[in-house]
Amino acid sequence: MKRLLRKHLFEGDILKLMGIVALAKPLGMVVQMLLANYFGAGEKYDAYALALFLVSYVGSVVGRVYTSVVIPYTIKLRRELSERDLFSFQNAAILVFIVPTALYTLLLMTQGDLVIRLAGPELPQATRGYAVDMLNAMALPGMLLLLVAMLKAILNIHDQYRLATAMPVVNSMAMLVGVVA
Repeated sequence: MKRLLRKHLFEGDILKLMGIVALAKPLGMVVQMLLANYFGAGEKYDAYALALFLVSYVGSVVGRVYTSVVIPYTIKLRRELSERDLFSFQNAAILVFIVPTALYTLLLMTQGDLVIRLAGPELPQATRGYAVDMLNAMALPGMLLLLVAMLKAILNIHDQYRLATAMPVVNSMAMLVGVVA
């Protein structure tokens, strides 16, 4: 299994593609923060933007990397590997992506104040307080971003399209409940 993962996931063009995908989200967030700074945003918006970035960045980037890099590679491997080896590779790739994200979500849920202090050391106290509260509310639904992206991709490659189209609705409802609650 280690040899299979090393050969197919961590060598060659896969890491280059992962790096390109990982840069897209921070650039978009920087543009949003600069626009908010230019037009003058309040402490609640600053706290919301910071908490949303911390929650959604890892989940959405990992989901995008998985969907845009691992899934096409899995489809390519269908011709080369046996069905058992293909499913072993797919399960191992899922674990490689989910375990670090689950640990990060657990860190956000248990040590939210520490993460906010590290991300914004010079934040005003009111903004920091709002950000910690929002981070605690959004951490678990943020993990659902990753699960939805990965499950949707897996369902699509196995020709289960109806259930995959329901995933964004489920994700939106979970995030809405997390923010409102």
